[in-house]
Amino acid sequence: MNTQNNIINVFFATSIMAVSMAKATELDSFNDYKEFTSNHGKSQTIALSERFSSQWKQLSNYLGKEMMWLKTTDTFISALSEQSRSVKLVNFNDPVGTRYSVNLDSCTQSAIVAEKSQSMTTLAATFGSVVRVDFDGFCNDAGLISAWFSQEAGLIKWSELTIAGEVDYELEYAKLAGMNYPAHEGIEVSATFPAETVMLNEVDSVEAYITLTNQTSEPVELTFNSGQLFDIYIYDRNDQLVSQWSSGRMFTQAFRTINLQPGQKERFGGSLELKDLSGSPLDIGTYKIKIEVKTSTKASDELFQLIPFEAEGQLHIDDMMHHH
Repeated sequence: MNTQNNIINVFFATSIMAVSMAKATELDSFNDYKEFTSNHGKSQTIALSERFSSQWKQLSNYLGKEMMWLKTTDTFISALSEQSRSVKLVNFNDPVGTRYSVNLDSCTQSAIVAEKSQSMTTLAATFGSVVRVDFDGFCNDAGLISAWFSQEAGLIKWSELTIAGEVDYELEYAKLAGMNYPAHEGIEVSATFPAETVMLNEVDSVEAYITLTNQTSEPVELTFNSGQLFDIYIYDRNDQLVSQWSSGRMFTQAFRTINLQPGQKERFGGSLELKDLSGSPLDIGTYKIKIEVKTSTKASDELFQLIPFEAEGQLHIDDMMHHH
């Protein structure tokens, strides 16, 4: 069991800058991640889960699929089809109109290079050399519609068909090859989460902490509208809130400010019992844990702008009984 803490570093920006990188990096390290947000407010985090040889890697939630094997180079991204064949998802040198047979599933059978553009802006950044690939299949209410790939950062957006209609997922936060998106200007956010697997019969709570560091040359004022400085949430696989640190706690209703001097750090967080909102122990399984600082910062001299300082990670809960 890995007892090390998973450390996640995110930079939050008040302004988004264009970013250029040398090559297509599709999550090359276990520290990399990409967080996509849909137009319905749901988020999906793509992370590296396994490697096979130096070429192939398994990613979670890629194009909305639970697991997908990918091979990436500077010029193309390939995947394993349903028949475990290597198929191209995109080649950045191919002209518009190039067709690929992808066979990812019955709903996503073929693909075509539909459009090439010099740049595209998502919530995370502006990326260069973008190719849109359109998909086709045999389903009326499921399957991929389109995906946008950047030569700098790989997948940056996709749209899929659901029973509820079209859903778009757009890249909002990422860490790729040591680069953070959005590019940092202001506050650096780093978070510490529990070890990868938490054993229920050994521990009854987990700890989560978030540290804000002022990376500017000016003091930054953090304003809190109550005595509650942070909150920790646990969500199940369906994105339903199952546990919350502040649940049942009372806080003073007084305003409070913390002044972060240049280079200064402030740490928030604590321990959360592994119980649901009604007080019963959480079931074993995989959860999302999120910590946020309940503050607004002054973005220059304008009105208060709410920039959420938050980070999330995965929480695996198991128990020894399962291993006997």
